[in-house]
Amino acid sequence: MRIGNKIFISYLIVALTLGFVVLYDSKVFKEEIAYCAVQDFGEGLVDEEKIREGKKLFKSLCASCHKLNKKLVGPALGGLEMDSVRLYKYLISKKHTPTFPQLTQENIIEILKYTK
Repeated sequence: MRIGNKIFISYLIVALTLGFVVLYDSKVFKEEIAYCAVQDFGEGLVDEEKIREGKKLFKSLCASCHKLNKKLVGPALGGLEMDSVRLYKYLISKKHTPTFPQLTQENIIEILKYTK
């Protein structure tokens, strides 16, 4: 293979790689960034305002299918043992119907605080 062809192929590979990176859906990168700031909370760090906000979110988004202490359409969510990142990923995925892409990870933490 001639040196000119090798250089051409090298430039083509670099151009395709850069094109892929530029055209790739940037939403994927934003979702990964959202998962980086995991906030862990313990029993002693309960904030009443966050619990009230979680209750409001639960009643407006979750209560039509879930109750805290008994199964309705979906399972009971009282005392839910799930970390905020895993629950966030689940709620915005197509595995959960309906999806809730408007929820932030902070909203999920508030809902989890309310359900505990």
